[in-house]
Amino acid sequence: MRLLFKLLVAGLIARAVWQVGPVYWDYQQFKDAAQSTAQFAGDRSAGEIAGRVIEIAREYNVPLDPADVRVRKERDHVYIDASYTAQLELLPRMVRPWRFVVSVDAWTTRSTRTSDVVP
Repeated sequence: MRLLFKLLVAGLIARAVWQVGPVYWDYQQFKDAAQSTAQFAGDRSAGEIAGRVIEIAREYNVPLDPADVRVRKERDHVYIDASYTAQLELLPRMVRPWRFVVSVDAWTTRSTRTSDVVP
């Protein structure tokens, strides 16, 4: 009887990991791509950066509402804040909303101009 209970618990844990794993993987991929977008923003405007973040969310199947993306750019520094809620089925018929938050703070790279080097 104890063995059956242990197997049941192990099975439920394995199922939860199976359900949550891909969603968490997509979150990590999206977060990494948002970081790269911020670092290599160059001379793009905040609106262009926000548009790119929304495109990335679609690529990684992240249910991101465009209203939940905030981009702030200060000279060579970019801040990206985004959040979304995914529905996770931890146990059979037990669906819970889980909020994911992405907060990126990056120095950007930009092309060097002659005026930046020569006085």
